[in-house]
Amino acid sequence: MGKNLLLLTELVKRLSYKPGYSFLIRQIDQDTVLLSLRCPSLPDSRQENDEVGLTINNTVKLSKITTLADALQAFAEVIVSLELHEAAEWFKIDDSQVFLPHGWGDDFGGFSWTDFKNLNGKYLTVLKDFLEKQS
Repeated sequence: MGKNLLLLTELVKRLSYKPGYSFLIRQIDQDTVLLSLRCPSLPDSRQENDEVGLTINNTVKLSKITTLADALQAFAEVIVSLELHEAAEWFKIDDSQVFLPHGWGDDFGGFSWTDFKNLNGKYLTVLKDFLEKQS
Protein backbone atom coordinates (compact mmCIF):
# COMPACT_ATOMS: atom_id res chain seq x y z
CA MET A 1 0.00 0.00 0.00
CA GLY A 2 1.38 3.39 -0.95
CA LYS A 3 2.10 6.11 1.60
CA ASN A 4 -0.77 8.26 0.32
CA LEU A 5 -3.38 5.53 0.68
CA LEU A 6 -1.93 4.58 4.06
CA LEU A 7 -2.48 8.15 5.30
CA LEU A 8 -6.17 7.88 4.42
CA THR A 9 -6.71 4.36 5.75
CA GLU A 10 -5.01 5.11 9.06
CA LEU A 11 -6.88 8.38 9.46
CA VAL A 12 -10.32 6.91 8.70
CA LYS A 13 -9.95 4.62 11.74
CA ARG A 14 -9.67 7.69 13.96
CA LEU A 15 -12.44 9.82 12.46
CA SER A 16 -16.01 10.22 13.56
CA TYR A 17 -18.85 12.51 12.65
CA LYS A 18 -22.44 12.46 13.86
CA PRO A 19 -23.76 9.37 15.68
CA GLY A 20 -24.42 6.55 13.21
CA TYR A 21 -22.41 8.12 10.39
CA SER A 22 -19.45 6.25 8.93
CA PHE A 23 -16.58 7.01 6.57
CA LEU A 24 -15.52 4.53 3.90
CA ILE A 25 -12.61 4.32 1.47
CA ARG A 26 -12.58 2.35 -1.77
CA GLN A 27 -9.65 2.35 -4.16
CA ILE A 28 -10.77 2.83 -7.75
CA ASP A 29 -7.40 2.63 -9.50
CA GLN A 30 -3.70 3.20 -8.81
CA ASP A 31 -4.15 6.94 -8.11
CA THR A 32 -7.84 7.31 -7.27
CA VAL A 33 -9.94 6.54 -4.22
CA LEU A 34 -13.59 7.08 -3.43
CA LEU A 35 -14.18 8.60 -0.01
CA SER A 36 -17.72 8.19 1.29
CA LEU A 37 -19.74 9.42 4.23
CA ARG A 38 -22.75 7.25 4.96
CA CYS A 39 -25.72 8.19 7.09
CA PRO A 40 -28.16 5.33 7.67
CA SER A 41 -31.19 7.48 8.51
CA LEU A 42 -32.24 11.09 7.97
CA PRO A 43 -35.65 12.76 7.83
CA ASP A 44 -36.95 12.80 4.24
CA SER A 45 -37.38 16.39 3.03
CA ARG A 46 -40.33 15.42 0.81
CA GLN A 47 -42.13 13.01 3.14
CA GLU A 48 -41.38 14.41 6.57
CA ASN A 49 -42.73 11.34 8.38
CA ASP A 50 -40.33 9.07 6.46
CA GLU A 51 -36.61 8.55 6.75
CA VAL A 52 -33.99 7.89 4.11
CA GLY A 53 -30.35 6.89 4.08
CA LEU A 54 -27.74 9.02 2.37
CA THR A 55 -24.24 8.34 1.14
CA ILE A 56 -22.11 11.12 -0.31
CA ASN A 57 -19.01 10.24 -2.35
CA ASN A 58 -15.99 12.28 -3.37
CA THR A 59 -13.29 11.07 -5.76
CA VAL A 60 -9.78 11.90 -4.57
CA LYS A 61 -6.47 11.61 -6.39
CA LEU A 62 -3.97 9.85 -4.14
CA SER A 63 -1.18 11.98 -5.58
CA LYS A 64 -2.77 14.98 -3.83
CA ILE A 65 -2.66 13.28 -0.41
CA THR A 66 0.92 13.83 0.74
CA THR A 67 0.39 14.94 4.36
CA LEU A 68 -1.97 14.16 7.20
CA ALA A 69 -3.51 17.60 6.67
CA ASP A 70 -4.28 16.68 3.02
CA ALA A 71 -6.00 13.49 4.18
CA LEU A 72 -8.01 15.33 6.82
CA GLN A 73 -9.05 17.96 4.26
CA ALA A 74 -10.26 15.23 1.89
CA PHE A 75 -12.57 13.83 4.57
CA ALA A 76 -13.71 17.34 5.57
CA GLU A 77 -14.78 17.95 1.96
CA VAL A 78 -17.03 14.87 2.10
CA ILE A 79 -18.71 16.29 5.21
CA VAL A 80 -19.21 19.63 3.47
CA SER A 81 -20.78 17.87 0.46
CA LEU A 82 -23.22 15.99 2.68
CA GLU A 83 -24.24 19.05 4.67
CA LEU A 84 -24.60 21.17 1.53
CA HIS A 85 -26.82 18.46 0.05
CA GLU A 86 -29.00 18.51 3.15
CA ALA A 87 -29.20 22.31 3.09
CA ALA A 88 -30.38 22.20 -0.52
CA GLU A 89 -32.96 19.52 0.37
CA TRP A 90 -34.48 21.48 3.25
CA PHE A 91 -34.30 25.09 1.99
CA LYS A 92 -37.91 25.81 0.95
CA ILE A 93 -40.26 28.61 0.04
CA ASP A 94 -44.00 28.02 0.50
CA ASP A 95 -43.16 24.39 1.25
CA SER A 96 -41.40 23.90 -2.12
CA GLN A 97 -37.69 23.25 -2.47
CA VAL A 98 -35.74 26.24 -3.75
CA PHE A 99 -33.01 24.00 -5.18
CA LEU A 100 -33.07 20.79 -7.17
CA PRO A 101 -30.47 18.69 -5.38
CA HIS A 102 -31.42 15.69 -7.53
CA GLY A 103 -32.43 17.58 -10.64
CA TRP A 104 -31.42 17.73 -14.26
CA GLY A 105 -30.56 14.05 -14.49
CA ASP A 106 -27.03 14.53 -13.21
CA ASP A 107 -25.62 13.64 -9.85
CA PHE A 108 -25.48 16.08 -6.99
CA GLY A 109 -21.73 16.43 -7.14
CA GLY A 110 -21.83 19.51 -9.35
CA PHE A 111 -23.78 21.57 -6.79
CA SER A 112 -21.50 23.94 -4.92
CA TRP A 113 -21.51 26.42 -2.09
CA THR A 114 -21.49 29.16 -4.75
CA ASP A 115 -24.73 27.77 -6.22
CA PHE A 116 -26.31 27.83 -2.76
CA LYS A 117 -24.92 31.18 -1.65
CA ASN A 118 -25.64 33.03 -4.91
CA LEU A 119 -28.78 31.12 -5.96
CA ASN A 120 -26.99 30.15 -9.18
CA GLY A 121 -28.94 28.94 -12.18
CA LYS A 122 -29.35 25.31 -13.10
CA TYR A 123 -30.22 24.01 -9.63
CA LEU A 124 -33.07 26.43 -9.03
CA THR A 125 -36.54 24.92 -9.00
CA VAL A 126 -38.00 28.20 -10.28
CA LEU A 127 -35.76 28.10 -13.35
CA LYS A 128 -36.65 24.50 -14.11
CA ASP A 129 -40.38 25.23 -13.78
CA PHE A 130 -40.03 28.21 -16.13
CA LEU A 131 -38.15 26.19 -18.74
CA GLU A 132 -40.69 23.37 -18.62
CA LYS A 133 -43.53 25.85 -19.21
CA GLN A 134 -41.68 27.20 -22.27
CA SER A 135 -41.49 23.71 -23.86
